[in-house]
Amino acid sequence: LKSYLPSTMTQQRLTDLATIALESAVLEKIEYEPIIEEFISKNTKRMMLFK
Repeated sequence: LKSYLPSTMTQQRLTDLATIALESAVLEKIEYEPIIEEFISKNTKRMMLFK
């Protein structure tokens, strides 16, 4: 049996994963906390859940 996962792996997804792997040094420098805070602040339900 073939699994469902390989059939959903598009070329764009493979390209994106390769980019992430190649740019891992850049990704390590990103500060995620401000991004997360902004995401939470966009929705009042999220604010109540995560604060």
